[in-house]
Amino acid sequence: MAGDLNVKHVGWNSRLITKRGTLLREYSGKNSSLIYGPNTPTTVPYNPSATPDVLDIAITKDLVSPVYPTTCSALSSDHLPILIDTQCRSSFLNPPDCPDLTDWPKFQASMEIGLPSNRDLTNEVAIDACVKELSSAISKAWADSSPKCCPRGDPRPPLPAHIQDELHL
Repeated sequence: MAGDLNVKHVGWNSRLITKRGTLLREYSGKNSSLIYGPNTPTTVPYNPSATPDVLDIAITKDLVSPVYPTTCSALSSDHLPILIDTQCRSSFLNPPDCPDLTDWPKFQASMEIGLPSNRDLTNEVAIDACVKELSSAISKAWADSSPKCCPRGDPRPPLPAHIQDELHL
């Protein structure tokens, strides 16, 4: 769970401790939950006399790897969104060079056969296994339904000269 919970505690990088922050810290300790906060404030008040602080936090339970919340200052608001990153051990294989020539009905049929069978995603290990199986199914379906190399004679008409000039510039 993540969000602007308005509970402060130095344990997740707030500048002070509130009563609700203490309650949440105690509750998470009793329930084997972990609380993560970014290293920089998530609220920067418009009022110059108010102090920036961490209000947005992430709470996890039974997650093997830690999460890394960071603030995103790209938006102009007094509340900065947080980006939550975690380790993911699965990866997708590179698709073929010519995705424009994919036979999509064949891709769909291959995906229906190769979709993961285990839908019981009760922990991180099960989720990782399912992601690997899904990644493999997508890669196989794409390889089965796409040409191994691009044809020599490109069937697409050439771009008009003025568009080629714009692309060159």
